[in-house]
Amino acid sequence: DKVVVDMTMMSLRRRRSFLNRFPKHTRKCVVMLPTLETLAFRNEGRYIMEGKHIPSEAFLSMTSAFVMPTLSEGFSSIELAF
Repeated sequence: DKVVVDMTMMSLRRRRSFLNRFPKHTRKCVVMLPTLETLAFRNEGRYIMEGKHIPSEAFLSMTSAFVMPTLSEGFSSIELAF
């Protein structure tokens, strides 16, 4: 069986909670690394299309809390997407 988890998991602790649920699966990680400019552009588009706006402070807080995933966490591979 294949399982795809599509979530923002910025911390090692959060990722570990999901990895522990699938001990026998191959665990591939794809890390999306947009620039702050790209995040701002997408946020503006989200506001235009959906009326939702995320404060820039929230993006800065999340990016400063981000811990890059490692193979030692239990991933079989890690792919970076820019």
